[in-house]
Amino acid sequence: IDVAEQSLQAMEKISSAGKEHAAVCMRAGGVQAVLSFLDFFQTGVQRVAVKTASNMLACVSSKQDVTMIKDALPILVNLLSYGDDKIVEHAFLGLTRALSGMCLCMNGFRKTDSMVD
Repeated sequence: IDVAEQSLQAMEKISSAGKEHAAVCMRAGGVQAVLSFLDFFQTGVQRVAVKTASNMLACVSSKQDVTMIKDALPILVNLLSYGDDKIVEHAFLGLTRALSGMCLCMNGFRKTDSMVD
């Protein structure tokens, strides 16, 4: 578990270094990866994992991104009822960021569709 914890800390640093880095992590399956084994970690490490996911979710900007992150959304929804305030905060922020990106994607698709008509 020590290696997993160190990997999460590294992912958090990378995802915090800028949107371009966070986007690369997200598109490599990072959101699902950091949320997959939350139950095995102590609260502090869980906070890092959810914060990292939230950082990556700020980069949702295409239909492919939505497809990439969709399986992680139910995990974040479940975390909204978690007992730790920081985990709930980061889960909420991650969902907000993902939904905001999805809305922008959908608006872009509608504009493109109306231009074609």
